[in-house]
Order: sequence, then C-alpha cells, then structure tokens
Amino acid sequence: MEKQKRLSAAEAVEILKDNGLEVSEEQAALILDFLYEMADIVLIHLANEA
Repeated sequence: MEKQKRLSAAEAVEILKDNGLEVSEEQAALILDFLYEMADIVLIHLANEA
C-alpha cells in the first residue's frame, strides 16, 4: 500500500483558521498525530472485519 503524504502542521493551522479555529503549530501537530492514529485504528478494524 502506498503511503499518503501527511499534512504539515502549518497546513493544518491554515485549514483550521479558515474554519474559525485558531491553534498553534504545536497544537496542530498534536491534533494531526491524534487523527492519523485514529485513522490507523479504523483501517485495522475494517481490515479485521473482512
């Protein structure tokens, strides 16, 4: 499986800012780490259901 490009913290800051949420790059990095971990868990769960 090809690994997708990760969103940078700076890109996440801009996306969140465009949607009315002000965060620092450090906070954005933590949010991204959490979301990528959750996505991995979901993919593992779905693969186990098949």
